[in-house]
Amino acid sequence: MFKPSRIPRTFTRLSRIVPSHTRSQTVRYEHNLNIQRVRFTHPPFTWKRATSVFLYTGAFLAYLHFAIPDVEIEDEPEESRAKKGREVMDDDDDEEDDYEDEDEEYDEDSLFIPLTWARQKPKTFYKGTDPEWQEFRRFAQDAKRHRAAQEMLVTTVRMSMANQPRISQRFGQINVKSGKYWLDMTFPDGPPQEYERSGIEITDDFISWTTRPVSQMNYGRLNRVLWPTAAFSSFYATSRYMFLLRLNQTKQLLGLAPKEDEKIVQLRAALEAVHPGAQTMLPKPAPPGTSGRSAADPAKGIAPIALPAPPQGQQAPEAGGKEKAASLPSLPTIQRQPIAMSVFANTWVKNWTPLNVEAPRGSIVVSGLIEVQGNKARATMDVVAAYDPKQNKYVAMSLGVRRVQDKKQAPKGGR
Repeated sequence: MFKPSRIPRTFTRLSRIVPSHTRSQTVRYEHNLNIQRVRFTHPPFTWKRATSVFLYTGAFLAYLHFAIPDVEIEDEPEESRAKKGREVMDDDDDEEDDYEDEDEEYDEDSLFIPLTWARQKPKTFYKGTDPEWQEFRRFAQDAKRHRAAQEMLVTTVRMSMANQPRISQRFGQINVKSGKYWLDMTFPDGPPQEYERSGIEITDDFISWTTRPVSQMNYGRLNRVLWPTAAFSSFYATSRYMFLLRLNQTKQLLGLAPKEDEKIVQLRAALEAVHPGAQTMLPKPAPPGTSGRSAADPAKGIAPIALPAPPQGQQAPEAGGKEKAASLPSLPTIQRQPIAMSVFANTWVKNWTPLNVEAPRGSIVVSGLIEVQGNKARATMDVVAAYDPKQNKYVAMSLGVRRVQDKKQAPKGGR
């Protein structure tokens, strides 16, 4: 009589799909059955997870220990150091300074794989006992060497310009000994900025993690490739011009007055002055109140369509007859955009900056102005060069044109 009621088995284990007999019993006894989905959350830490992490970590450490050999750093004996030109000092401080100043020797047959970004080394300066500074002192006290170094640079610049055919055609015959110059000499306070990057060095005997120096030129080129500021700026300026050009054309079709940029108008006027027959592809603003159909027939309101001429060697179809041979449709030719190219070039020149390379170690910076005179014209050159007093020659040089003036100038407005 008091036997407890047993819960049906169908209600203890619910699934996503409710069995048909469950629905029949529910409908039969008129009970409301609410089926809810439940998700059981697992604890973040379990012994099973801890065991898995321990096993995988142990396997990885065992692979590193047995598969990759250990790199041993061998101490170089003092005799071999002395043979290489390194002075062995008793004081630890002097020994560290000698190792920092000396250049490291690397095996040419080794393979170096860089894995880090190039970074700057701490800036260093010359000491009073350095041989470079002692050479600077001897050179500064000799006025004859000053004069000889300046004349060497002037002759080198003028001879290099005289040997170029294009420059000789513009300036005429260049007199190497004629002209003025103004040159200054600067003694650097320290060697140029040094850069380095780390990576893996692979040789026949060992594999090690080493650090290699990076030259200033390679460091600047790498930064220019990774962040091409001039290219992005030029592409953005050209895209903006093309967008505004299409926008003005759309406004003209709608009968609106287009808005032109003052710089574009000036650039178009300059191109038309240089090349009168060139098409600038910039539509001139139409008067307000007119639309693209103003040139059409006013009676019909539809512009006449010009049919393309038949290709050469093919006759036009007769009236009422059929074409003898079907020709391929002619594709529209892509017209050049002189203004777009000018915008790209001007933006490129404006944002392009040459690499600033410092003078090599132990060299003197010679900078100033050199005048180059020819029969037809003369020019003033900006010169920056690096002179090595030990070798008595220039190891680096950079030229730039400051001013070009013709000796005979006619009025452009006419006589």
